[in-house]
Amino acid sequence: DCLIHLYAAGTSRRGPAFRMPFEYLLRSDCGSLLTRHLSGYDSVASSPSSTSSSDPSYFNLSLIPQNGRYNLCIPAPPSPSLSNRNSSLRHLIRTRNFFAWVCGKPLVGESLGSALINLLQTMIEWRSDDADNLDDLREYMDNMCYNDITDAPEHAVAMLVLAEHLEDELLWAEAFRHVVGMWDACFECAGYTALSRDTRSLITRAHYSLSLRL
Repeated sequence: DCLIHLYAAGTSRRGPAFRMPFEYLLRSDCGSLLTRHLSGYDSVASSPSSTSSSDPSYFNLSLIPQNGRYNLCIPAPPSPSLSNRNSSLRHLIRTRNFFAWVCGKPLVGESLGSALINLLQTMIEWRSDDADNLDDLREYMDNMCYNDITDAPEHAVAMLVLAEHLEDELLWAEAFRHVVGMWDACFECAGYTALSRDTRSLITRAHYSLSLRL
């Protein structure tokens, strides 16, 4: 009962890009997303309440009709004209992946590591301030088996990219060992170039050191 449009309300006659149960968004604590982009209920979503605060992620659920159809209109952010197409594509992928997370579906994109980082950033932007985005991301990765990095080069590289972003030393060390062990395959992964230069240098040295001992 929720139609999701990738343009501003009233600016296009195109149909919705996605359709999903509105309950999924409520269950996923998407307060900021609903407050900003729920079309036709702007005055309701922002109405003051004795339980509300100045928190922009607050969403007054009690005032929303329980029946009917909801429309979310999420336009791409403004960008320079020369990069407009690339920016729109990135926005489409980030938006699609956020709703994939809501529905428990796999991510898409050029590389898994970048997709996970972008998902986390979108979760921070579109969910309520008290949502535990990192724990929810970890639960999602577990459900999707993204953190299963044994004999999975793409997953190992993605976890290393994510560990760098999060500055997670334990995850970095575990993923690093697997990437070194699968260096030939990991080197060909799309996300490998997203690793920092220092990390790639450490991987190369560790790989050749391991090869000399074998």
